[in-house]
Amino acid sequence: MVRDAQKDSDIQWRHGSNYSSVIYRGDEVKLEDIRECLGAMEDETVSLLEDQLLLGHHFPLDIPSLKDDLGQKDPGYSLFSEERNLSSLGDEDALLAYIINTPSLRQEFILRIDSNHIQWNLPRLHTWLAGFARLDMLCLLQVLMSGGAPARATELMGMLRQNSSQGMERSLRILGGQSVVLMVTYNKMRTQESRDRRIPHPLPAALAAVMLMKEALCRPFAQICVHQLYKDEAITNLHRYCLFVDRKQNFTGDQITAELRKWTKKHLGAKLGVAAW
Repeated sequence: MVRDAQKDSDIQWRHGSNYSSVIYRGDEVKLEDIRECLGAMEDETVSLLEDQLLLGHHFPLDIPSLKDDLGQKDPGYSLFSEERNLSSLGDEDALLAYIINTPSLRQEFILRIDSNHIQWNLPRLHTWLAGFARLDMLCLLQVLMSGGAPARATELMGMLRQNSSQGMERSLRILGGQSVVLMVTYNKMRTQESRDRRIPHPLPAALAAVMLMKEALCRPFAQICVHQLYKDEAITNLHRYCLFVDRKQNFTGDQITAELRKWTKKHLGAKLGVAAW
């Protein structure tokens, strides 16, 4: 009898709320508070990207003109290696060039340049990379909260920005010529079906733009940072292939849950981790 008994639900619709509020383990969670939480998260994300990582400079990207060959499975292929996108994305080292060509930033980031060899200010690179890891975390949380049915943490952390040499396919794609999506690999049924399922999670317009900008403009400079700071090819490869990286390692499920609980406690009044969400 104990084994067969159903577990009571943790969630009930609040009576009279017109399906706009639920009771979760005694706490009321309103849909309007979820919208407020996502809005605050988006504001911090955009501010972090534009002010701290892109250093207040506007780098134009022609996002509507981007092309995507969905059938291309060659190792290394991505939106950012597609030849037809090069003019739309601009130089992948645009941020590096901006730092070198701006005297105040050159003094801030670089100690000396000798015969085309750059001696970097490593503490400044570490600070920039920490900000980039923060951006990755914020984007990951927004994917979890606003991209349709939530994926498991392990599925989110394994998403790639480009095809790997081991046959794993990239996650960031453009469907229908305009919809930016993350293809999440659902592997829970692998044993029964002998294959993984690929489920598209559509991204809101603002998050889609941030994802494309962080990968096109920030990720190349992040690879320079990790190479200078850690001198470890495995860490550099994490930034070469993965969409979400915590400086020199993948995020953990505990990290994602802890950060999500901070946001939901502040805006929803209830601590919700990945599983609860």
